[in-house]
Amino acid sequence: MNKIKDLFSTLHDRWKAKTPLIFSRIIKLAMAISTIAIAIQTALVTAGADIPEWWSTIFPYFVGAGAGMAAVAKLTQQYDRNGNPVKTNKRKKQ
Repeated sequence: MNKIKDLFSTLHDRWKAKTPLIFSRIIKLAMAISTIAIAIQTALVTAGADIPEWWSTIFPYFVGAGAGMAAVAKLTQQYDRNGNPVKTNKRKKQ
């Protein structure tokens, strides 16, 4: 049971830690690709157009791969010169 608590604690700390710049850019790129794919799918369905078979095949990969890339990139941490993780300074809004 303690291993599970440690795992969730580690995930929580990593999610709150500062993300390195390259991984922040990966997150933005992945979300842009997913958003564009969803917009295309929505436009096709709303217009009542016949959706090409090739699009039906690759659409889930655009969305799923983008979400997976963003989640994994978000779990990376930036470290200072002493090897300690850098925490974000975001404060909760009151």
